[in-house]
Amino acid sequence: MNNGNCSHLCLIGMNGTYKCQCPHVMKLMSDNKTCQVADSQFIIFSRPREIRGVDLEHPYYHTIPTISIPQVFSPNNLNFDAANKKIYWTDQEYNEVKRSSIVGGQIQLVVDAGISHPSGLAIDWIAQNMFIAVSSPTQSKIVVCNLEGEYQTTILSNESNDTSTLSKISSIAVWPVKGKMFWSNVTKQVVTIEMAFMDGTKRETVVSQKKYPAVTGVS
Repeated sequence: MNNGNCSHLCLIGMNGTYKCQCPHVMKLMSDNKTCQVADSQFIIFSRPREIRGVDLEHPYYHTIPTISIPQVFSPNNLNFDAANKKIYWTDQEYNEVKRSSIVGGQIQLVVDAGISHPSGLAIDWIAQNMFIAVSSPTQSKIVVCNLEGEYQTTILSNESNDTSTLSKISSIAVWPVKGKMFWSNVTKQVVTIEMAFMDGTKRETVVSQKKYPAVTGVS
């Protein structure tokens, strides 16, 4: 079957007629056959075993096909690459970074090595890199790689930075326009929000407080 030459949905009408239509967040192009992602406003959220999206203009519709088991087990740290219309997330069940198109399709494994206990994920939409925070019982670190998971490099870790402790990183965010990254760091005594350039240099503390209440996210 050629699906009526429609790129996505083909609706059969009376007398053998048909009409191409598009999934939500996509629009039909001038050829009346091809769907492309529209400039929609939507929010993406995760919960155990699935990832969903909701259109802010039409909140009773899902903007993306639900991504669920067996592809997704414990999704966290959602990020959206607007340039390529891709959703990225960490799956803490298997210590992986995965991605999918906003309109569904094949789930792609991006990173599956060197990130035991991923605790944060941030996308640099300018340089097309991703920053992954790792906080395992034996090591805390921040690594960077491209969006294909290649050229993984550790830029900060509790092994390589003796001047200041990386104890437990609970989140990470980036500011690509200024070339800076931010993360929360929990030690036995205090919780800090820190920043550095995106190569790990010029590290400094932005906020420092007693351990409780804990900081669980930065953006």
